Amino acid sequence: MLAPTALLVGRSYELEALQAALAEARRGSTRTVVVAGEARIGKTLLLDELVSRVGPEAAAVVGRCVDSGSGPLPHAAVAAIVLALVRELGRDEVLAAAGAGADVLGAVVPGLVEMRPGAALDRLPDVLADLVASVAASRPVVVVVEDLHWADGATRAAVARLARLPGDARVLVVLSYRSDDVGRGHPLRPLLAELERSRLATRVELARLSAGEVAELARALGDGGLDALDVERIADRSEGVPFYVEELVSFVGTALPESLRDVLLLRYEQLDPGVRTFLRTVAAGGVSVPHDVLAAAVGDPDALDAAARAAVEAHVLVAAGAEYAFRHALVQEAVYGELLPGERTRIHAAYARAYEARPATARTLAEVANHWWRARVPDRALASAVTAQAAAEATGATSTAAEHGERALELWHEVPDAEAVAGVSHHELLARARSDHA
Repeated sequence: MLAPTALLVGRSYELEALQAALAEARRGSTRTVVVAGEARIGKTLLLDELVSRVGPEAAAVVGRCVDSGSGPLPHAAVAAIVLALVRELGRDEVLAAAGAGADVLGAVVPGLVEMRPGAALDRLPDVLADLVASVAASRPVVVVVEDLHWADGATRAAVARLARLPGDARVLVVLSYRSDDVGRGHPLRPLLAELERSRLATRVELARLSAGEVAELARALGDGGLDALDVERIADRSEGVPFYVEELVSFVGTALPESLRDVLLLRYEQLDPGVRTFLRTVAAGGVSVPHDVLAAAVGDPDALDAAARAAVEAHVLVAAGAEYAFRHALVQEAVYGELLPGERTRIHAAYARAYEARPATARTLAEVANHWWRARVPDRALASAVTAQAAAEATGATSTAAEHGERALELWHEVPDAEAVAGVSHHELLARARSDHA
């Protein structure tokens, strides 16, 4: 089984467009570029290549939106951007650059700064824009926000504000999203329409690779070990999707799968039963899982370390800081689909308890609510949804709060004495849900 090697093939036009926008930002302009494409098409690889070319004279920060499985995690991308700037510049310089409203950053990065009572959380987009613009006064800044299809309302508002920075701010904003996930009625569509209508952004669309590009990529990945029939079979089964080309090349010489879902599970199915059990546990935690949370869910540190090493060496997982992450979200989804009903209940309950032991931030409480709901424990799911709703409201993440409120209302009639469990009346919960949607 060959190890995967990331290669950028068939993307010269798209990379040139991004580099041209970066050059304009370096010369003193503000640019926004939207990168769209279906899942597995290579958006992250393209953006990684762009960031690698930014150079030391500019600051590049990356934030990724995260889906908990039952909705976006609040402020995930914004928090990552702020933390990246803190690592680059230091806490004090970041707070000074953010200006008088810097304390609202404490809503997205708990512990960064103490929030004043009654802080105007709806100012977060302006504070983030002031922070980026202030940093850009001394050097060009590249802000990358990935997976915008998973963004909460607060993140979408922040992105819209960044796109409206003054035209001479020396900032490049790059946004990516899965085009096949943003259908009619998706909350991202109004933002995309506004960016296009106001001519605030240019669009780069990633198409599937041509047959010739698939052959070029396959031969490069195969290091000269593929014959014409191998390449033809890979081109046929991959349908021009780079991720599938990479996976299929790794298994040349074996019986290649017929379905694309089976391609996603190729590496998983080659592993020992114990490692597959571990990966199903990781998959229940989402695309990425903090090590301490995973350790609490697994309950056996030695078994975790051995299985994690095997999964990383098989290129199913990557170790990213203090987290384990699947190489691609669709692999996580495919592995999650292998869980039996009893496994799902047990593992999600274990994750819920693990997150309950962490500091009660809005993001942590959202994870608790998600896992109790997926564990199908109605009373715990109801109580945690109401708690997560309140935490999201307190940090200005009203779209996330609305989703928790809707979940709580769905669960209400499944729970005996629901008012005592939730700590609020049905009337109050309904009123809060309506307010969150307003």
